[in-house]
Amino acid sequence: MTARSLLGAATLAAVALPACSTPQVYEKPLTPVTVSRVEAFTTGTAVRYSATVKPALEVGVAFKVGGYIDELLSVRDDRGRERTVQEGDRVTKAAALARVRPSDYQQRVAEARSGLAEATAMHESARLDFERASRLYERHSLTKPEHDGARARIDGATAKVEGARAALTETQNLLDDVVLRSPIDGIVLKRSIELGTLVGPGQPAFLLADTSSVKVSFGVPDVVVKSLKIGRSQQITFDALKDQQFEGRITSIAPAPDPVSRVYGIEVTISNAKRLIAVGFIAELQLADAPGHSVATVPLEAVVKPPSGPGEYAVYVLDDQNGRPVARLRPVKLGEALGRVIVVAEGLTVGQRVIVRGATLVTDGESVRVIPS
Repeated sequence: MTARSLLGAATLAAVALPACSTPQVYEKPLTPVTVSRVEAFTTGTAVRYSATVKPALEVGVAFKVGGYIDELLSVRDDRGRERTVQEGDRVTKAAALARVRPSDYQQRVAEARSGLAEATAMHESARLDFERASRLYERHSLTKPEHDGARARIDGATAKVEGARAALTETQNLLDDVVLRSPIDGIVLKRSIELGTLVGPGQPAFLLADTSSVKVSFGVPDVVVKSLKIGRSQQITFDALKDQQFEGRITSIAPAPDPVSRVYGIEVTISNAKRLIAVGFIAELQLADAPGHSVATVPLEAVVKPPSGPGEYAVYVLDDQNGRPVARLRPVKLGEALGRVIVVAEGLTVGQRVIVRGATLVTDGESVRVIPS
């Protein structure tokens, strides 16, 4: 090999050696994340509830006696024509709603009167016998056992008269009970009988309601029920009465929640003297919690478990370091969840930017790449 060739090879090796000795450095791609600002939420905001209207008083009316219905209350319709009472009609207290055929009970009354007359005649005969026996006994013309027998006969006759009189009173009451009367002024919610229906004692015939006042019923969760008190005033509106507002008062708060819905039943009573509110109307009302205050909230996705220990929570705050976005771990104390966000009691201030998506993929001090959410 010539000197020129050796020199060229040496020069080529000297150039190639540094190139082979420099390692390539791997750079981790920046983790893509989305961010959201810590927002303020004011507690105590009003919550709307829908409710249904019920009568203040419902009364089921049933017959005390059995028999066939031969008469129903007649009312007049808008055209002045008579018809039988129907659901929705208004009735007055003591109105005769229906009647069971009275002939069977009239016969019982006649039989009871006959029995009383017979018992009275027997009593009169026993009285005369006792008076005669008493005179004879005073003159020693009658033995004591005979006098005692006369006394026993009049005592028995007296008992029969009292029994017959009680039987007559009972049958007269049964005859009075063939007429079913309304115990209240109200409206007919339901009629369960027709002309010719065979009814038995205790069988429901009508359901009546007093609507001079009505109850608005709805349910609230446990976080709201604790702020409600009996007697509290409440404004209520109705879909059917758009431009009118009514005031009522809370008259009932359930002591325990419904086992299925887990809400507490609330009743608001409203005066309905003008009968504007009908049973079944849909009501709307707003309930406000205790006076509100501002709290910081973050999306639930932003909350992570820090490596410091169990039972603790943290979020990653987006910090700016020499123009580069960097994730900084911040321990926080959490409050109640409000849908898809959660209250942060300590550790953050409103307006800070926190990492949402990608929060579980970054570490404290790591540079990140912010992408649109």
